[in-house]
Amino acid sequence: MDNKKFISFLMLSASVLIGFQALNAWLNPPDPNEAVQQAADEVDADGGKEAAEAVANAGEKADAAEANEAEISGEEGFNEAGLDGKAGVAEAAKVPPQRIALGSLDPESPYKMLVWFTNQGAAIESIALNEPRYRDLEDKSGYLGYFAFSSEDKTSRINVVGAGTPAATAIPATAGDPVGLQVGDIITKIDDKEIGESKQIALVLSSTKPGETIQITVERGNAEHTYSAELVHRPLELIRPEPLYPSELNPAHPLSYRLTLSPKTEKMTQLRGQKGHEGIEAMLVENWEMTPISDGKLPGVEFRYRVAADRFPELKLKSDLLVIKRFRLAKRNPQDEAMQETGRLYHLDFDFEIKNLGDTPAEVGYQLDGPTGLPLEGWWYTYKTHPKSFGGAGVRDVAVKTFGDGHQLFTNPKILEPYEEYQDGQKAGELSIKEESYLRISDVDKDDKRIPMDVQYAGVDAQYFASALIAEAPDAEEQSAEAQAEREQYLFDYILALPVADEVDELRANRTDVSFRLISGEKEIAPGQSFKQDFLIFAGPKQRDILALYNLQDFITYGWFPLVAKPLMAVLHFFYSITGNYGIAIILLTVLVRGCMFPIGRQQVMNAQKMQMLAPEMKAITEKYKDDMEKKAAAQRELFRKNNYNPLAGCLPVFFQLPIFIGLYRALSVDIELRQAPLIPGISWCSNLAGPDQLWFWEPYLPAMLAAPDGWLGPYLNILPLISVFFMIMHQKMFTPPPTDEQQAMQQKMMKYMMFLFAFMFFRVPAGLCIYFITSSAWALAERKLLPKPKPKQPGEALSPNKPSLLSKLTKGVQENGNGAESVAERRRQRQKRR
Repeated sequence: MDNKKFISFLMLSASVLIGFQALNAWLNPPDPNEAVQQAADEVDADGGKEAAEAVANAGEKADAAEANEAEISGEEGFNEAGLDGKAGVAEAAKVPPQRIALGSLDPESPYKMLVWFTNQGAAIESIALNEPRYRDLEDKSGYLGYFAFSSEDKTSRINVVGAGTPAATAIPATAGDPVGLQVGDIITKIDDKEIGESKQIALVLSSTKPGETIQITVERGNAEHTYSAELVHRPLELIRPEPLYPSELNPAHPLSYRLTLSPKTEKMTQLRGQKGHEGIEAMLVENWEMTPISDGKLPGVEFRYRVAADRFPELKLKSDLLVIKRFRLAKRNPQDEAMQETGRLYHLDFDFEIKNLGDTPAEVGYQLDGPTGLPLEGWWYTYKTHPKSFGGAGVRDVAVKTFGDGHQLFTNPKILEPYEEYQDGQKAGELSIKEESYLRISDVDKDDKRIPMDVQYAGVDAQYFASALIAEAPDAEEQSAEAQAEREQYLFDYILALPVADEVDELRANRTDVSFRLISGEKEIAPGQSFKQDFLIFAGPKQRDILALYNLQDFITYGWFPLVAKPLMAVLHFFYSITGNYGIAIILLTVLVRGCMFPIGRQQVMNAQKMQMLAPEMKAITEKYKDDMEKKAAAQRELFRKNNYNPLAGCLPVFFQLPIFIGLYRALSVDIELRQAPLIPGISWCSNLAGPDQLWFWEPYLPAMLAAPDGWLGPYLNILPLISVFFMIMHQKMFTPPPTDEQQAMQQKMMKYMMFLFAFMFFRVPAGLCIYFITSSAWALAERKLLPKPKPKQPGEALSPNKPSLLSKLTKGVQENGNGAESVAERRRQRQKRR
């Protein structure tokens, strides 16, 4: 290779590497604050356990096994009069912090989830699913329970104990002591380790494993009590307060499904945190009165908050209002087992009421927030596609459907687009929030006036889980006057998609927690009357059968080729029903797909073999006619015709295989059944076919630019992608025809180096897709090795009388039209000779 070619080669290689670095920087933007980045890396390195426990300081939750027997920590009782508001904000302190939990973590219970509530803002604090297959994938330590430790309390005082948790079923060492830890207990020792502040509990539990039994010493009153508890896997917390991105602006993470009132406004404004709207903000952070609902129906909890007219001048009220929120948890009814509703258990019935306590009419609107803190699992390898556009989505996105329009996905990147960082003299990480920063989903008319939208549902969409607020109204297909009137009850002036707490994740932007906000128009409430609204709150897995029960099936998207992805997924599940292993099912599915495409694949292999056979003659033609392109093209066409070879026939199979490959990729990427599905049961390696195989945790041993979660390779060594690339290299080495000129030789050398780029691209691919690719590559190798090689035509031998193949027919016109001006001129000369 001369110097000129060598320099060209180096420049091309550098361009490839620079391009890859630019792509990686675009997809994984670096943290602008180096100190913040280092702290975030440390949190990720030890599994985020301390950070998760720090969140527990904001409030933990526990429950009664049945909602009718629910316990409330703090003062009990219920005062219907509520806050009188005359003493200002200080009066809110009369209502102590309280928590309650509904449901159970026991999978044998009639519930599908355990839900913790807090009276601070009358919000849902956390929801944990109790099915073992939906456990947390990232925290491998033992789980004791969620206790809602107080950040003001320097001890580990338990504020709530959830039913079905190891803490609730702990066995006392002393006969006569009640089973389970109790609200008010102070944990002083776990095994032989002394416990002071609550964060020490997370540190001790981080070295345990599920199935281990620990000894817990608690201080109850003036006596010590000892319990033994068997730890379990941490359940998946579908909604939870998560540590906010490093910031001094928002020390507490906003909770889910909070409600506040709003005054009349013609502008699109969030109203919160703005001067003059302290009352609006107060309803979100102050304690509401709380009481369990025990009316013999579904277990539930009720919150009440009195809105005093003189305390909230921005609402311009002439009389006081009482706001009531109610949540009821779905519960299995044995009498409904014969019905198809048995899977409809992943929801809460939610309603609220605004009651006019005065003798004058009241006009007021409300703002309702969506869920926060959906799972971040797999954020460093997850790639979500948009259902309609070419762009990617975030780890969490906002989905909205109105009764008149279809499902719309508002992606994390689009929501964050208007946000700008402060520039001069401001702290890094703080954001300049403009009024138009929020993604406005609502429509406006030609005069820029808002057009109310009737919302069928609005939710937050994660990779495998979702939570949505669903209107309790008939579908759009129901055209009766009554149905239309019911739908009109769910008209909203604005639907906003926005980052939670106005913060953008500094580790990676697409991790940012996003949610929605519904802003209603004014509701006129007569004296002594109420305005009521009913919803369902869905919180569950993105499993098609379950989503269909709630009309949320559009939350699963298959990208560009749903007609390919859906049948492949059905076949995959069929094979799993036979084998009981999704790894084997993927292999069988690959064999089926490649078997069905064998005729096309065989033709492609035959063409590749013919190309290898003709390579010496092609090289000779190139040398002979290197100065005459027209004669060179004519000689090559004659050679192809003599050997019945169509060069385009080798490319056409790719157009058949590409939709299948992409469709299968999407099927494997969205199928929740592959989550937590092991390749080899009982082995931790490749225990989640929906993610990388994670052979070795190498983050502590490599530079952060490579092994950090937002690095090029990620925190684990994955072996299956390397096997996939190995098969690529084998294909290239064994079946690439020898080059016919220097340009082709340079291209082949570049392809060898491109294999390293493919290794980077494949390194975070889900293990299930790697298994498909390895099986498909092994099939292709067998095809090429086992099929007989074609024999070259001897001089004077007649052409094969065989009929041309389907691929030859399909590509014949393309080949003829693609030969350029030389082909047209040659055909003209041939016609003139025949004349």
